[in-house]
Formats: sequence, structure tokens, C-alpha cells
Amino acid sequence: KIKNGGMFLVLNTIKLVNYRNYENLLLSFSENINIIVGNNALGKTNILESIYVLALTKSFRTSNDINLVQKGYDRFIIEGNVTKNNFTDNLKINYSKNKNVYLNDKKVNKLSDYLSHLNVIVFSPDDLELIKGYPDVRRKYLNTEISQLYPIYCKNLSEYNKLLKMRNDCIRKIKFNEYVDQSYLSVLESYLIDKAINIYKVRNKYLNKISLYSKEIYKNTMLKDNFNIRYRTQPYFEEFSDDCIRKNMKKAFLNNFKEEIKYGSTLFGPHKDDFDFCLDDENLKIIGSQSQQKLAVLVFKLAEIELFKLQLDDYPVLLLDDIFSELDDTRKNNVLSYLKKNIQTFITTTDLTNVSDDIKNDSKIFNINNHEITEI
Repeated sequence: KIKNGGMFLVLNTIKLVNYRNYENLLLSFSENINIIVGNNALGKTNILESIYVLALTKSFRTSNDINLVQKGYDRFIIEGNVTKNNFTDNLKINYSKNKNVYLNDKKVNKLSDYLSHLNVIVFSPDDLELIKGYPDVRRKYLNTEISQLYPIYCKNLSEYNKLLKMRNDCIRKIKFNEYVDQSYLSVLESYLIDKAINIYKVRNKYLNKISLYSKEIYKNTMLKDNFNIRYRTQPYFEEFSDDCIRKNMKKAFLNNFKEEIKYGSTLFGPHKDDFDFCLDDENLKIIGSQSQQKLAVLVFKLAEIELFKLQLDDYPVLLLDDIFSELDDTRKNNVLSYLKKNIQTFITTTDLTNVSDDIKNDSKIFNINNHEITEI
């Protein structure tokens, strides 16, 4: 597809079978803006969620796939047709007790071979948990976003987690006075650090770029130059070079081994990472108002869009779930200005009066009423 002289990503169609409240649904989308309007609890967000699941094989609303199956059934299917850089792919998720993933009708066994065919960024009211939630919420989100850009990252993370489990097993054995070969533990730690180095470097690169874009976007929308993202690791690194990471991790393992035995787990590594949203270098989780926190998350998401464009040479599909109820008119218009780019966008809203005529004229509009979807 060519738009404004450049190539971009488009989800052409989606088909849902026994997904949430949709028994059988087929929709064709505009390459520009798609607006889904209707009252709450009728299934607007379910459509956005299905696009996200098609892209990333998991939901942004639940961690249990069984919750995605329509009541009375034991399986669901999501199928979508995607055009990217003039190539068309057919993506499919088939869930029945186990989740099977297909690319052009061929089963895909490695997740890293599937990801990145449909890149998405979602903004929903629940995203405030990125600031208010625990570190594992931010780590999970970070892993999901980076995996779209760097499929090899997903593989490194999986291998790191397997090695981490093996080291934790060794530590627990020592805690309960069981024998562990120290040379085996040493080799295991060396492999674990090798994987950690790759993860740290990619996360640092990603968050540095996000911070730069966020700072610029915040400056343009709020006329203040005081926003940034701060990456926090355990242990601390003066720089993200291989030698520095290796040296500090070895030192942390050596100096804190008795403490790790006490807790029965590895206390240092990428699985302890966190990052902060900051104004004047102070954490918004602590000092920020509700509106400041909402704006910070939105700025973060808009920065991700720019990073995806830089890395992949096209914009991701943008999913905006009930965003207009979260923003005042000024901030809403600042968001809408981004929709003028080569970004296929999906918006849910309860009221079309929240959307400007300019946007509506450039949009395909779907109305949900009595659980039926019609195109306006």
C-alpha cells in the first residue's frame, strides 16, 4: 500500500469466530481511520483486543486465554489479512485448550517467527497501571513492545528465563543443604550473564530513544522541557558495555550469595528491572496527579509510534480505546494531529460528537447496537 508517497502497514480485514461476544464476525477496514461507536459493554473494546491478540498472540486485558472464548464454546479463531511493504500475509490464531498460530496457513512453532508481521500500539484507560502498577507490569509491557521490534529479543528473554529458573533451583538446593556442583553453578551463571547482557543493552537502547521522543512530544504539547524516562537496573551499571555489565553482575552474585540463599532466588538481573516516568527527575508515580500520569502514559505511547517508524520504516497500527473520555479538548486535538500521518488507526467511543468533522470525514465508522455491527 502506498500513502503520501510512502509504504505503510494496513490490517485489511479481521474475522472472529466465538471470540468474546462475537459468534461470527467479518469486518473490512479503512487504511486510514476506523471508528467504532456504541454504548458501553457492547463489544467495542473486544474488537480492538482481537486485533492486539492477532498481532501479539495475547490480550492486553487478561492473561488467561480461556476468557477470550465466547460462553458456551471451547475455542475461538481470529484471522486477519495484513498488507505491509506491498506484501500481503494472512495471520491466524486458533485457540482450543492450546493456542496455535498460523502464518499464511502454515503453523508457526516459534513465536519470534510470527511477531512483527502486525505491529500495534494500544492506548486504553487501564494503561495508567504503567505508572501506578508494580515493576512487573512495566517489565511485561516493555518485553511485549521490544519483541515487536526485535524478534530475537523474545528468544533471548526466553533463554534467560530458563537459565534463571535453573540457577534458582540450585540456590534453593543450597538453602536446604542439598549438594550442588560449584563448577556447574559457575558455568550456569556465565551463560545467564551472557543472555542478561543482550537484554540489558536492548532495553537501554529502547528506553533511551523513547525518553528522547517523549521529551520532545511533551515539550510540544505542554511547552515544558522537563519530562523523561529513567531506566533502573539491579545491579547499577555505569555504562551498558559488555564488560561493565558482566563485571557488575559477577560482583553482585559474589557479594550477595548468602542473601540469595536466604531468599532462595536470584536477586539481581533483568528480571528485577524497572523504569520511571519523571517530571523534573521526580517519579510521577509518587508526585504526579491523575491527569499528569495519564498524559505521561499517552506521551510514552506516541513516542513508541515514532520509534516503530524509525526502526521498521513504517508506523504500527494504532488502537485508541475510549481515549476521548480521558482527555480534555486541547490534549485530544494534540493526539488527533498524529492521526494525519501514515497510521492506520482504530478508535472506540460512546459518542461521535467527541470526534471532529475532519476526522469523521476521513474515517470508516462502525456502529454497534444490540450486539450487531453496521457500517455508517
